[in-house]
Amino acid sequence: MAERICENCMSRVPIGSERCPKCGIRFENTNPGGALPSGWVLGGRYTVGRYIDIDGEGVCYSAIDGDSLARVTVKEFMPVTLCAARDEHGAIKPKPGNEVLFKTTRMDYADLYATLLRMGQTEGLIQVLDVLEENNTAYAIMEKVEGPTLSEYLTRRERPVDAARAQALMKPILAGVEALHTANLVHRGISPENIVLESGGGAKLGGYGTLALRQQGSELKPKLYPGYCAPEQYAASEFEGKYTDVYALGAVLYRLVTGEAPQPAGERRQQDSQRPARTVNKEVPAFLSSGMARAMRLIPAERIQNIPDLRLALSGEGGRGSEAGRGFLGLSRQQMIIAGAAAAAVLVLVLIILLISAFTRNRNKPDSSSSLSVSSLSQSVSEALRMDNFVGKLYDEVVNNQYYTDMYTFEEPELVYSNDVEEGRIISQFPPADTDWDGETPVKFTVSQGKEPVTMPDFLTNHTTREQAETRLRELGILDYEIKTEVNDGKVEEGTVVKQDPAAGGSVKPGTDKVTITVAGRVETIPMPSITGKTQAEGTAELDRLNIQYRIETITNTVSFLKVGIIDTTDPPAGGEVATGATIVNVRVFGAFRMPNLESYKGKPRNELETYLTSIGVAYKSEKVPNTDPSKNAFVQDIGYVANGEVSSSTVVTIYYYDTATVTSQPPPPDSTG
Repeated sequence: MAERICENCMSRVPIGSERCPKCGIRFENTNPGGALPSGWVLGGRYTVGRYIDIDGEGVCYSAIDGDSLARVTVKEFMPVTLCAARDEHGAIKPKPGNEVLFKTTRMDYADLYATLLRMGQTEGLIQVLDVLEENNTAYAIMEKVEGPTLSEYLTRRERPVDAARAQALMKPILAGVEALHTANLVHRGISPENIVLESGGGAKLGGYGTLALRQQGSELKPKLYPGYCAPEQYAASEFEGKYTDVYALGAVLYRLVTGEAPQPAGERRQQDSQRPARTVNKEVPAFLSSGMARAMRLIPAERIQNIPDLRLALSGEGGRGSEAGRGFLGLSRQQMIIAGAAAAAVLVLVLIILLISAFTRNRNKPDSSSSLSVSSLSQSVSEALRMDNFVGKLYDEVVNNQYYTDMYTFEEPELVYSNDVEEGRIISQFPPADTDWDGETPVKFTVSQGKEPVTMPDFLTNHTTREQAETRLRELGILDYEIKTEVNDGKVEEGTVVKQDPAAGGSVKPGTDKVTITVAGRVETIPMPSITGKTQAEGTAELDRLNIQYRIETITNTVSFLKVGIIDTTDPPAGGEVATGATIVNVRVFGAFRMPNLESYKGKPRNELETYLTSIGVAYKSEKVPNTDPSKNAFVQDIGYVANGEVSSSTVVTIYYYDTATVTSQPPPPDSTG
């Protein structure tokens, strides 16, 4: 008989069973229509579980490998743009007119996962374990990696990831992508959503897809990741290659070290306003910021082309080729010094010629004319070294500009709070702008840190309402905040603040930091199920399944031993409104049954007492006692029991009843007539 695996206890169960005979869980299909039902067995081996998600290429399910009893992930090829329905046998039916296209794209899908299957276990990649073809489609079986996605981790994290930690996290991902490229595969979907963080600290990349899924304008509904997809993925006419994945890897690293999502490529093509990583987070090393910028160049030919070169650039060992060390007009600092010296020499030579000419024409004039000419020479040279004006510029853009770094030495800046100057902009400088500069004095800036931080109020202890919280945030100058709503478990009033980020007492910089306030929504209720007449175990199991809280009230049982442990009533009754997780249902259960007083049955027919004991579920036995009075036949003479004693399954009442009386024939009286 064909078997499936119980997801709860991992036991083998015949297909078609309504319950698991081992753990008792009821099998219910909660997967949406059109998806494979839970419990479906693929390849005679993989038991399909719950639906996870869907993209333009297919549907993902949780599953169990019947051979190893390991939990796995199954992806079914079922593109919504090409599929019409699924028949009663589970087979996919393509839309009329799309049969050939469905077949070719299915072959591409199967070929992709077959290549990944051949790669086996690879550092940094979620492993493909098996590929099946049935139900007129293809299935990829992948290992299930326990842990949050990088996207989930970053959503919960309050600050950027340290550069060294970010590079360590990305190391296995780079190795995995390099392995894909060696196998002539391009991922095209690298993003935080497709990177899973393992409990041991490692990371693995999944989210595989065919070219049609990762390109705008293809025959499938595309699944692209704004900010991480390269610009060439938004036009079917543009070529893609290893550099497409390089762009995405640079974008993921940018998100890690800055805490900001990278600007989508389409927007950057219109107006590139993405700030360098070091501008966003001054802790990012200059070489790392530069490497990310080169990885994310919009024109593919100008981008880092492959993983080895990207790895070098992100380690600080990769130069910038012929561009490295170039300043204004493409000259290096050494070349600029030589050129400047040559220009000065030419200028001195010209002035000497002029002096000689002037001396020849004015030989009777005092030598002061000569002194004046030398002074003019000194002034001309000094005018060539005037200090640039940096006030109002972004500090990070200045100190990361190679032209300025070739010319000047910058000291550590003085950081001050300012309500008027944007964070990161230069407020003042020394030496001052447009003054003579000796070519050696270091430049020091005063840089704005933005508005001074304020302390986050405590909205939780005081049961603050949403309106009160928003008013207080505006009073503190915090205008960048988000209000979220979560399901109300009924413990607080609707609109009350239940979460805040940052926590009370945390530091918030107005205009820079974002505050998130979560308030309780309306209380969700469900109808109270009918559990009256069920055993306590059955009734409470139903309440547990529905996440309904309850308390048990044991009531006096004067009805029957058969009622012991049976639910009498509930409050609220069946059909009443119950707030899951909040309303406490009162469940009244019959307690122990005590033996009633049976004295009234003495002297009555035995069958009346037997009928009564049967009706209240009490066992009995009957014993005869001698009888000489026919009028007492089968009447109760005595009862063996303990009045008000607790009745158990071993309790037996003994009924002593009169046996049938034996009538003795009397001899006739003597005849007196003799």
